[in-house]
Amino acid sequence: MISKGVRTEDARDVLPNATPTVIYITFNLRAFMHFCNERMCSRASKEIHDVANGMVREVLAAQQISDEEKKILATVLVPKCEAGQLKACPESAKDCCGRHKPIKDFVWRAKGRWIDVYEWAKMHDSTPSGMCTYYWCSECEEAFQEKTKYCPGCGAEME
Repeated sequence: MISKGVRTEDARDVLPNATPTVIYITFNLRAFMHFCNERMCSRASKEIHDVANGMVREVLAAQQISDEEKKILATVLVPKCEAGQLKACPESAKDCCGRHKPIKDFVWRAKGRWIDVYEWAKMHDSTPSGMCTYYWCSECEEAFQEKTKYCPGCGAEME
């Protein structure tokens, strides 16, 4: 099976150690969110992926939860690439499932320092709600929060 491209953790299921069992677990909401972020990823092993999706279906089907709470839960009980404001895969490019671009594609380097994803989003007007806009000076390649006619850094006219 391995020589035919089946992952080792999936290939070992034909051995007698892949027997069904019953597990009782307790999660607080934060731990359950983290579990879902990690195990609902399409790169997780099939068994735990199915368990995580089944658990989310059961939670969202619970009658004790209001419709508003179900909407909120449906946005946080998701794979890690769907969690947060920026939809990006935190895995490396070779390990990415392809649902979203790898997060490293959103990070770039300017003037010898790394700019994080949120700064990049701010400077490119793809700002999630609640984030301020940055203004860019093409001369000194700096970003500023204040909109001014001239760059505070080099004095060039701002774009």
